[in-house]
Amino acid sequence: PVSHRRTAYLRLRAAGHPFVTLIHPRASVSALGVTLGDACQVLAGAVINAAAQIADNVLINTAAIVEHGCVVGSHSHIATGAILCGECHLGEAVHIGAGATVIQGVTIGAGAVIAAGAVVTRNVGPLTLVGGVPARKLRTIDE
Repeated sequence: PVSHRRTAYLRLRAAGHPFVTLIHPRASVSALGVTLGDACQVLAGAVINAAAQIADNVLINTAAIVEHGCVVGSHSHIATGAILCGECHLGEAVHIGAGATVIQGVTIGAGAVIAAGAVVTRNVGPLTLVGGVPARKLRTIDE
């Protein structure tokens, strides 16, 4: 699918607009090897733990948790209250719905959508919508 986050970011970047990464004062970002790309937003109550790598234009919403060693691809959105357990890998333009949990070591393919409240225990392919507890494939997302 078209990532509106990616489209807007690239259009504004091409026009020369500057971006900054914003971290809310009530967010917690570990000083131990965390990298945050350009134009990221880390909102109130969010937690990013050691060695997490967050690419450009990622939104870590209110009270979301990104545990140690996670890799989050550009233009992704981690919604309110979502949890990425340790060593998860998200491709570009992934959406993790509110309150969803991705269990440690799981890989989520580019453009995938994880429904609100889902518990993801297995890898998810690109352009796939999953939901439920445990999460299962609901459908393939059209490009």
